[in-house]
Amino acid sequence: MPPWSRPLVACAAVALPMLASAQVAMLRPGAAGPGPASIAAALKPDGQMRYALGAGASYSSSTGANAASVNFGAESAVATTDARWRFGGRALWTRTVGETGSEGMTVLLTQESQHRWRGRTWLREKFSVLPGLRAGESMRTTLETGLAIVASPFCRIDLGVLQRYDGYAAAKNGDPEFVTAINLRLP
Repeated sequence: MPPWSRPLVACAAVALPMLASAQVAMLRPGAAGPGPASIAAALKPDGQMRYALGAGASYSSSTGANAASVNFGAESAVATTDARWRFGGRALWTRTVGETGSEGMTVLLTQESQHRWRGRTWLREKFSVLPGLRAGESMRTTLETGLAIVASPFCRIDLGVLQRYDGYAAAKNGDPEFVTAINLRLP
């Protein structure tokens, strides 16, 4: 084995179990986020609306069970030098057959905007709706607000508040979550 391939093998050994568990979580009905395929409309600060469409499918089979999923997504985005807007929707259909068979459909609608406040500081908000599609399912909504401070071309600091509503939530509706993050970009 060449010496340059050892770090790749080590990285794959760590990443593969996480990717496998993420795929299983996405196939589970009622999973937090629909769709293994991710789409994003390109952002250029020229004021023109841009669109992206995506679709994906997966099928896996073993001796005791099989699973299938199909997902679709669409997003539109517009950006200027002082504001960014994104609108999108995703749908995921899943079916598993085996010891515990199930079938489910999930839809997610989102709206997100960022507005330049001063220099390198941006106000941001994101509103997401996960409607209940079957009898007995509740609608879930999430509102995220906050500041994004660009410290350098390689570092951004995010401070925010996350508010969720879920008809069947274990946590009380109305309990805000405070979110902080430091994002680093490696050249």
